[in-house]
Amino acid sequence: MKKINSIVMFLLLSVTILAAPLKVGLILAMGGLGDKSFNDSAYAGLLKAQKDFNVEVKYVEPNSWMEDAYFLEEYSQNGFDLIIATSYTAQDAMEDISSKFPNTKYAIVDTRAKEGENIASLVFDESEGSFLVGAIAAKMSKTGKVGFIGALDIPLINRFKSGYEQGAKYVNPNISVITTYVGGDAPFSDPLKGKEHAYSLANQGVDVIYHASGNTGIGILEGVKEKGIYGIGVDCDQ
Repeated sequence: MKKINSIVMFLLLSVTILAAPLKVGLILAMGGLGDKSFNDSAYAGLLKAQKDFNVEVKYVEPNSWMEDAYFLEEYSQNGFDLIIATSYTAQDAMEDISSKFPNTKYAIVDTRAKEGENIASLVFDESEGSFLVGAIAAKMSKTGKVGFIGALDIPLINRFKSGYEQGAKYVNPNISVITTYVGGDAPFSDPLKGKEHAYSLANQGVDVIYHASGNTGIGILEGVKEKGIYGIGVDCDQ
């Protein structure tokens, strides 16, 4: 389910090649680098674009969703040609700021912004890949219980959950799919809490866990390893 490793590459093809190197800015989602998943994939795409297209790149790891607007404004004012935000939380700010800088290209991942001539939405069928994952989980389960851990109870995360449940029940209509959400102040960047959720599901008899929780997933996968059950990563081969 790799989704964004090549997004930067794709977008650069739609930006007019200038005499000077293109300037590309990347605003990562909460949780930052080191998730071996969503953010790391976007960053890998940025580095590949830097190498293959000889572009000038810069990236930031916001500490809060409230910083999205600040970095969008900063990149725009500093003449970046393409600005990519990987978090749905940047949608409102991008819609506003993109209208003020018509010569700058913008893109946002995992949400549908009000698109104009200079803004694009990069969305994916998360439920389809998750359906396959659910089918695999149901075939692997020995207890008849599989689990899903989401960062938040929001439509984006629930698309992963929905596909997973449908895939599992397609294989075994009687299987039990137990869902839990991390929540809290740092749902995408709390590995310790992720491990606690993995332990909780394992203690309920779950023997396969799939997650959609960014850097929190690092703790989830550590937890399933310690409990001797199976864990399924997200967005990349974790």
